[in-house]
Amino acid sequence: MLRFPFRKVLSIIVFIVCLTSIKTWAEEGADSIFGVGYAVEGYAKIVAKMGAKWVKIPLVPWGVIEPRPPQNGRHFYQWKRLDNLVKEYQDAGLHIQIVIKAACRWGAKHFAPPPESWRKSYPPKEKYWDDYYQFVYNLVERYDGDGYNDMPGLRYPIRYYEIESEAEHPIFWAGTIEEYGRLLKTAYKAAKKAHPETKIILSGINFGKLLDDNPSLQELKHKIKRLPRRYKKALFFIRKTLAMGDYYDVIDYHYNRDYTGAYGAVKWIRRELARHGYHKEIWAGDTASVPWVTDRGHRDILTILTNPLHPRHQKIMRWFRAEQAKLSVKKFIVAAELGIKKVFLESIRDFPKHAYKGAAKESWFIAGILNEDKTPRPVFYAYAQLTKKINNFQKIERLPRKGIYLYRVYFLDKKPIYIAWCEKRPQKIKLKRIGSYLRLEKVITTASEKPIVKTIKVKNKATFTLDDTPVFIEFVAAPKEKDKTTSLPVKSEESFSL
Repeated sequence: MLRFPFRKVLSIIVFIVCLTSIKTWAEEGADSIFGVGYAVEGYAKIVAKMGAKWVKIPLVPWGVIEPRPPQNGRHFYQWKRLDNLVKEYQDAGLHIQIVIKAACRWGAKHFAPPPESWRKSYPPKEKYWDDYYQFVYNLVERYDGDGYNDMPGLRYPIRYYEIESEAEHPIFWAGTIEEYGRLLKTAYKAAKKAHPETKIILSGINFGKLLDDNPSLQELKHKIKRLPRRYKKALFFIRKTLAMGDYYDVIDYHYNRDYTGAYGAVKWIRRELARHGYHKEIWAGDTASVPWVTDRGHRDILTILTNPLHPRHQKIMRWFRAEQAKLSVKKFIVAAELGIKKVFLESIRDFPKHAYKGAAKESWFIAGILNEDKTPRPVFYAYAQLTKKINNFQKIERLPRKGIYLYRVYFLDKKPIYIAWCEKRPQKIKLKRIGSYLRLEKVITTASEKPIVKTIKVKNKATFTLDDTPVFIEFVAAPKEKDKTTSLPVKSEESFSL
């Protein structure tokens, strides 16, 4: 007689806990676009100071969480290290996305030797597919915030799980397209069974520089014909997995190369989705913060950057870190304009050169937001500046200006602001007056928290010169106390440079 009421009361308590958890999760930055990767122990607090609200945990391999096979149906999961990482970043106020890897010494068909052991995944052995299901189910259950079998001290539910990363490349996924489809379907069903609000992210998509020039359909056909065979196979893999839309919720576009590449990539992804009747959120995971100087065309630059004794090292390094700051801001703005919901800027610290095979051939090993001693690089201050400027924006739209990237940022509770830059050579831009003063603030490109700011009294129109450093443009009623203010002669048009 007492059993039914007890269970009913328990269910109500769990339901209330779940609702409270989800409400808190939604209220504390879950909708923010601002993310960073990869989660590293000991960095959460300083990352939070940038204004980041999301972080990616890139490698949660099956074989690390479950290092030995189950015995008589009993699984032996090792949660401690992952729990500690989740706790550290959640305590700092960040939400988490997890990348699940099927790499497992005992459960997968093969196991890659070091240093690729956990980066490269093989499909599960036939007899262990249900154990992979159980691994995903128990992983999601531990962090779903429903009050049942949760991690002790869990602050927010973890809702987003990516199934492998860049599975189109054999260095990351050693199975077939069909085997990846089975893996995706298995993970999807397990995650949704654990908590129906879980979102599955399709394995990250990397186009390289294929779409950087935003080619037309005809131009793209010609480019694809000229691709090496392995890149054609990768593109075929991407197309086939995009068509598996019944078993994923979000697409992860790896925004590695030029910031303008997002225009072509997002257009292509949406066109492919439309062919199959799908509409999915797009995220930008693995967003490279630095210019891609590890290709053949930039060997001279890379040689100088990696040689502190080179006579031009300091000068080139200052240029490189300034470009990192500029590029990162540009990527966020373009992504937001295109409706990309999350951008994970890489990376918190430099990758070790020998972290994996070929690490020194990619830009990640010099892409750290922080130095080795955890002191900020210019991109840290630029990121923090951007989050302060456009936090809680509602929409960003690009305004037509030939040769100029001009964007209007809308908010619910204040007037729009603008951000603008140009490439190749400086250009003049003219804006009509919508306030007594025009406040210009350049994106920070040095290791300083203080930006270059000018506030100018404007009569009618203002014409000013842009360069490749983005500038925030605001019309204000009066200058801020700390701003440097310039009063220009009253004319029908005022012209100045920042």
